[in-house]
Amino acid sequence: MEQTMIKTENVSKRFGSFALQDIHFELPAGYICGLIGENGVGKTTLLNILAGLYEYDGTISIQEKEYRTNQMELQQDIVFDNSSETGFFFNLPNKNILLPCPYVYVECKNYTGEVANPEIDQLSGRFSNRRGRVGILTCRELEDNFIKRCADTYEDERGLVIPLEDKDLKEALMNYPQHGVEAIEEII
Repeated sequence: MEQTMIKTENVSKRFGSFALQDIHFELPAGYICGLIGENGVGKTTLLNILAGLYEYDGTISIQEKEYRTNQMELQQDIVFDNSSETGFFFNLPNKNILLPCPYVYVECKNYTGEVANPEIDQLSGRFSNRRGRVGILTCRELEDNFIKRCADTYEDERGLVIPLEDKDLKEALMNYPQHGVEAIEEII
């Protein structure tokens, strides 16, 4: 029996006269899915719900865990298999041989303000030449000196930690429909 990666039941969202209603689907682990539909039917709204940007009615389960109650756990220890053939993560090892990135590590923290050094150390501690030396650390908000600490990690040749705030991610997702991948690369 295949594990279900994402399952939605009765997912709905209303904006004024627009309504996304009773969305049901299951996406098995290892499958790739595309959303196809006419303009204005709710494709972007559904993706924003799945990204945690919009509140919604209904139930979403990821790896058989209810999303609302397990959101922080589900957003930790995310690793992307870097199969890009263009763009930032494809070009990075060519620009700096010390930054291989077959995998890109992502840590999502529910912090506002100062992020402790252990968070950077935890992320950079996962780096290796075989697995990659690039990671993204997302937080609600970051203090200015945090970026300096990320720069120190790079200067010490431990790897590259890219700090992002919620506002950066929201901006990229909101601009994606008009600007495509460039909206995401702009924040990196």
